[in-house]
Amino acid sequence: MTEERERISTPDRRRGKVGNLYFEALVPPEIIHKEAVLFVLGTGMNYRSGLSIAEFFARPENGYRALTFSLRGHEGSEMEDSEFAKTTPDDYLRDVGTMSSYLNQEFGVDSKDQIVMGHSSGGLWAMKHAEQSGAKALILLSSALPKELIEKFGPEVVYPKINTAKLASMRQEVKEGKIYTKPRSRLKEYFSDLPPDFDTAFDEKYAPLISPEAPIPHLETYINPPSIESAKIKCPTLVIGGTKDVIDPRFFRELAGYLGADYREYLVGHAMMFERTWPEIAQEIKEWLEKNIK
Repeated sequence: MTEERERISTPDRRRGKVGNLYFEALVPPEIIHKEAVLFVLGTGMNYRSGLSIAEFFARPENGYRALTFSLRGHEGSEMEDSEFAKTTPDDYLRDVGTMSSYLNQEFGVDSKDQIVMGHSSGGLWAMKHAEQSGAKALILLSSALPKELIEKFGPEVVYPKINTAKLASMRQEVKEGKIYTKPRSRLKEYFSDLPPDFDTAFDEKYAPLISPEAPIPHLETYINPPSIESAKIKCPTLVIGGTKDVIDPRFFRELAGYLGADYREYLVGHAMMFERTWPEIAQEIKEWLEKNIK
C-alpha cells in the first residue's frame, strides 16, 4: 500500500493505493462520528464521482471520515485492457471488500460501522456488500436494480436504452473483449439541468468524471445483475431517486419497497451528486443518518 497526504486545508486529504485500487480519503480535523462513509461508483465512472460526497461528509461541522475509490480498470486503478476485459461483477464486489477492509485497518472502522453509498450500478455492489458483510447504513443513489426486480419487470422496461440491437452490441463487446467507453453525448443524460459551462469546460471539468467500463459488468448490470436477499440487509437503508432520471423513478420506489427502505425523491437527473442542488440532498441524507443510526 502506498499513500501520500496533502495538508493544504482541512479536512486532511489522503491519496493512495491499496493494491492497484486508487482512493481518496478525507478526514475531518475533529472526528465527530465513529462511522465512515464508503462510496461505490457506477458504470463508467471513477473516484471523482464520489468526491462531492466525501467532501460534504468530511466537512468540520459534519465530522465523518469518507472515502471514494476507483474500481479496477477505472481512472487511477488502470490495468491492461486484456485483463480488464475479463473483469466480472464478482471482481467489483471484491474491490468493495478490499476498500472496506482498508477502512478497518487504517481507521479501525469495521464494516458494520461503515455507511456504504452506491450510485447506479455501484448500488448493486453496495447492496451485495451490505448483504454479505454488513453495514451501519446503506444509501442507494439512482441505483440499478437487483435480479429479482429485473426478472419481474424486464430490462427493456426498466432501462429505456435497452433493446434487441443494443443487447446484441453489448454481447458482441463481451465476445470480443472490447472495452466500453461512454459517448460524450450520454454524459448529458446525467444532469437534469445542464451546467452552463458543460460544452466549454467539458474536456477539463466533465470528461474526467467518466472512465472506460469492462464489457461483462456493463452487460450483466442490465440483464443478469446480482440477486439480493433483502432480509439479509439488516441496516437502515435509504433509496434516493430523481424525477428527471432517464430511468423512471417508479423503479427506485420499487427498489425501496423490495428492500423495506426509506425513500426520497428529488428534482434531479441520474448523477445527483453532480447537480447544483447536491448540498441540499446531502444535508437531508446526513439528517436521515442521525435519526436512523445509533
